[in-house]
Amino acid sequence: MLRTKYFLLLIILTFSCSSSDNNLYIFEIGDIGNNKITLSEIADSIIYIPLDDTIPIGVYYDIKIINNNIFISGKEIGLLTFDMEGQMQREIGREGRGPDEYLHCTSFDVDSTKGIVYILDMGRNIKVYAGDGSYIKEISLKKYEDLENTEFFVDLNCYNDKIILSEYICMGVGKYNWIVLDTLGNLITSKENSVKAFKSNSYILGGTYKFNNRIFYYNQYNDTVFSISPDFNYEASFLMGTGKERLPRAQFNGLNDWKNFIVIKSIFETKKFRIIYYSYKSKRQLAFINKKNHTTYLINERINNNAETSPGFTGGIINDLDGGIMFQPQQYIIKDNHEYIIELIPADILKIYTNSSEFRNSFPKYPEKKNTLEKLANSLKETDNPVLVLVRLKK
Repeated sequence: MLRTKYFLLLIILTFSCSSSDNNLYIFEIGDIGNNKITLSEIADSIIYIPLDDTIPIGVYYDIKIINNNIFISGKEIGLLTFDMEGQMQREIGREGRGPDEYLHCTSFDVDSTKGIVYILDMGRNIKVYAGDGSYIKEISLKKYEDLENTEFFVDLNCYNDKIILSEYICMGVGKYNWIVLDTLGNLITSKENSVKAFKSNSYILGGTYKFNNRIFYYNQYNDTVFSISPDFNYEASFLMGTGKERLPRAQFNGLNDWKNFIVIKSIFETKKFRIIYYSYKSKRQLAFINKKNHTTYLINERINNNAETSPGFTGGIINDLDGGIMFQPQQYIIKDNHEYIIELIPADILKIYTNSSEFRNSFPKYPEKKNTLEKLANSLKETDNPVLVLVRLKK
């Protein structure tokens, strides 16, 4: 009788684990339907913020909106902050080789309660600054490096008064998925990479994003997208399919080899959607995946097919709110208890589109906003800094 009870308990536990695994969403490229979506179906407002051009931005790496401050990091500019009117506030440190400078600001984050800015410098150390841009200190990461394999950290996130540093598999090697440090640089916990080293010439592929008070981590060679909780425990959030389209653990002979596989560019989430930006077979696309029923919407990357003679834009989400250029979301934020998806649009692209027949002949949901957008575009110079676009999602 006792043996029978144990047997029944084992069956229940096994079934429970299997059911939990089966409930996880699996991203499969073959399951992405060709459904289309417009901005008015998911959003109710659109805001344009032209950024002060005191310092030309050029190539930028990352953008964050924290406590009504816009932070933008970029090549040759370091880290700049703007207010929500687009006026530049200050530089945070500067690029250079001095003790209070950084070589590149490819990843940064801000402690939203204290205003402290953390900049990951070349994956080898963290430069710490006050909100006014003054230098505080450096946190060395040497003791966490594997110099033999030239590994380094790529992403930095401030989270629950701690620092999460993420590493991805590069050239087939990766020691950690992530480590957690206190603000003095002491190790609290870590998760080691479970993928065995392999020979590869692939570059760094992976990323992190924040949603619903959690950090999410993914890389190209893990099947699992992990969700990290405030106490730094973690669990599977959803899965990447293991089909023939997945990037293999192997050497590549050239660029043509890459075209046959899915390369994830970025992932982010809203309350309703998972949004996965990827390239596959020479196309770059965004998949909007409804979390509740897994209905999918496919958006091609926005491109300008013939900029010299006419706009010729294709791709992106049709902007039927104000008739503006097709929208290509880059990130997700929460502001004033509203959800937004955001994009930086170059000033010249905005001017080209608002001078096009497509724009003139559009009949958006809010015609008055079309007039406002046209006036804004006419006030810009082609060399101005990009315009930040915030699309407010429906509740």
